[in-house]
Amino acid sequence: MAITPRPNIRIFTGTLYRHFPTREALAEAVYHGEVAALCDRARRLQATLPAAEALATFLRGMVDHIDAHQGLARTLATLMAAGSGALAEGSRALEQAVTDLVAAAVKDGAVRDDVDAGAVMMALHGIGAAHDRPAWRAEADGVITLVLDGLRRSGSGDGQREHEQDSAGTAPRRHPLPPPAGGQ
Repeated sequence: MAITPRPNIRIFTGTLYRHFPTREALAEAVYHGEVAALCDRARRLQATLPAAEALATFLRGMVDHIDAHQGLARTLATLMAAGSGALAEGSRALEQAVTDLVAAAVKDGAVRDDVDAGAVMMALHGIGAAHDRPAWRAEADGVITLVLDGLRRSGSGDGQREHEQDSAGTAPRRHPLPPPAGGQ
């Protein structure tokens, strides 16, 4: 269930608690809606973009999502500490979406086959956990760049940036994963 604020519509506490008896129940409902939307986005990207680009676009979009939902993330961290089964279910669904994106990129030969989605999910969790850092956004984008660089197959310029030149020093190298947002 998505709750969207609208002008001239007020949600009264009684109405809210009739549907969600606790703050935690409300947070879980919002979380399930967000996870469903993220999983749908992953499927749409996979269906419409080359596999490596779909993965990169999804991961960069996750940074946007984490940034936009930092209040929800704090509430969810509290629920996770309490061992909410509903959150574990959502986490598994999101990890499956990332697994599918990584597997498609592996199949296309764009990324290494010795790294699984669990490592990518750990990086995303770390990004979310560090949200209070002063330069969080730039650092989060940098972590995604590191993850994408680390996923590149050997021989495809892994760890190299788009602006670097080939061994003859003449032409930019081509990489299967797209460059970072903003041309970094």
